[in-house]
Amino acid sequence: MAFFKYSYKENLNLANAFSLHRTVYVFYLYTFCIFFMQQAVKILIFSKSRFLAPTVLTLVKSHVFVAK
Repeated sequence: MAFFKYSYKENLNLANAFSLHRTVYVFYLYTFCIFFMQQAVKILIFSKSRFLAPTVLTLVKSHVFVAK
């Protein structure tokens, strides 16, 4: 209820601050996901084993579903 004791302009500033933090958080989340994908693809490309590739692929798929 502390939100209502400020003026309209101060409320706007608060809302902008919250949305900025959310944007930065989402940006870091996507950056991490992209980095994780790149690492997984490198492992897939360089792995000679027939067992390792499907395992890594499953890990990537599960990570993507958890992130969504």
